[in-house]
Amino acid sequence: MKIKLFILFILLTICSKAVSSQVTIRELVKKNDTVSAKPPTYDSLKDWHGQYYEKNRDYKQYIGLEIYIPPMSKAEESKDWGQITLFSNKPETIGGVLTSIYKPYIVDKLPDVKEFCSNPEEIRNKYYTILNVIDNSKDFWKSGVITNEIKGKFDNVNDPFLYGLMLRDNDTKDTLYYFFSGDGNFQTLGVLVPFFAKQKELYDGKRLVFTYSSYVDYTDVLTGKRVMVQPDSKWTCEVSLLKDYDYKLCYVLRNQLNETIVIRLDGNETLKKKEFILEEIYKKEQKESAANDKKYEKERIDKDRKITADHRIECIQRYGQYNGVLIAQGKVRIGMSSEMCKTAWGNPFDSHKTIVENAIFEDWHYGWGKSLHFENGILNMIEE
Repeated sequence: MKIKLFILFILLTICSKAVSSQVTIRELVKKNDTVSAKPPTYDSLKDWHGQYYEKNRDYKQYIGLEIYIPPMSKAEESKDWGQITLFSNKPETIGGVLTSIYKPYIVDKLPDVKEFCSNPEEIRNKYYTILNVIDNSKDFWKSGVITNEIKGKFDNVNDPFLYGLMLRDNDTKDTLYYFFSGDGNFQTLGVLVPFFAKQKELYDGKRLVFTYSSYVDYTDVLTGKRVMVQPDSKWTCEVSLLKDYDYKLCYVLRNQLNETIVIRLDGNETLKKKEFILEEIYKKEQKESAANDKKYEKERIDKDRKITADHRIECIQRYGQYNGVLIAQGKVRIGMSSEMCKTAWGNPFDSHKTIVENAIFEDWHYGWGKSLHFENGILNMIEE
């Protein structure tokens, strides 16, 4: 028995050495680092109108924000344009057609054509929350959530600038989709609530001052009369959406004469660019401007005093105490040299020189009706 155990031990030892002595070869595959830039943080001082982005992550700053889709404006009602189309992953049937358009509504009345959009009475005058921003990734199109009907709305679904907003209806809690090309079309969807709220906070009920240096013509929106907006005039502001202005954010301004004008900003414009600023800021800027003017005037006076003092010292050093003080004060006296007079009064606008035997006569004429006359470089007459 002991012999069998000994033989078994020897065999196990040999096998283990054989295994451990084998050379193993494998390839080290380096993992590629995935680097993703942080999306920009939304700034409530900026509207999304006039913003254009080239990268999907730039649109992600709007995730979690609320938007408001206003009712149809007068222009949209009269021209039958401006319809908004939202999509859902729960198809509905209308006119015998199965469509993924949310709350479908027949737009085109032609008998052979059935063009749909979302019913404005169902989707407008409501609030939505942006849940996500979707690009044209193949995974999304293959997910089955979006049908070929939606693809047909765009010329090229492979366009790298084709995006979608995943929305939640704040009332019904339905998940919806809105698609746009990356050229700013998403901005027609509605009003960005945080921006509107920030403008209300900053300007609603506040007084604005018109800071332009000259008059500007406006039209009174209530009377249709001409309004000459004067520099430094004051206006009380109301921030609102106006139907007559396509429900865009407007600043309704009224002055003490009850004249009413409307300011509507385009793209990245600001009220300051329109030369209207808050009265409190205007007063602060005026105060700072007055303080700066006072500061600059003091600096100018101090500089002039230093120049005068330095000039006085230089004149005394060159011409002595008595003459130096007179010259520094711009005064001349009989017996001064032509150099002293030029230092005191500057160069004449006209001069004449007469050379005779043993003498040189000079006449210097100045613009204020005075003349200096020299003989051999010494002042001998002052003519006034």
